[in-house]
Amino acid sequence: MKPLSVMMDADRVAWQLAEEMRDRLPEEARVTMYCTLGTGDTFDAVTAIMELAVRHQQTVAHNTVRQLHAWLDGYRGNPDEPRMRAAIHAITP
Repeated sequence: MKPLSVMMDADRVAWQLAEEMRDRLPEEARVTMYCTLGTGDTFDAVTAIMELAVRHQQTVAHNTVRQLHAWLDGYRGNPDEPRMRAAIHAITP
C-alpha cells in the first residue's frame, strides 16, 4: 500500500486535473470525470481524466504536467506507465 502522503498527493493531483478540465469538457465527459473521482481510486480517476482530455484535445497547465509526472513516478514499472506517459505528453501544451 502507498504511504498516506503519496495517496494525498495523488488525490490532490486528481482534483487539480478535474478543476482544469471542468469547464472545457462536454457535460457527459464531466459526469464521467466526477463519477470516477467519487470512487476514491485516484489512479483510475487520473487515468480517466487524462484520457478524456486527450479525447477532447485539451491541454493542461505546465504545473499540472509536472505534478502528473511526479504522480506517475510513484507507479514506475506499472504496466500502464507507458500509456500514461504518452497521455501526459498528449495533454502537454
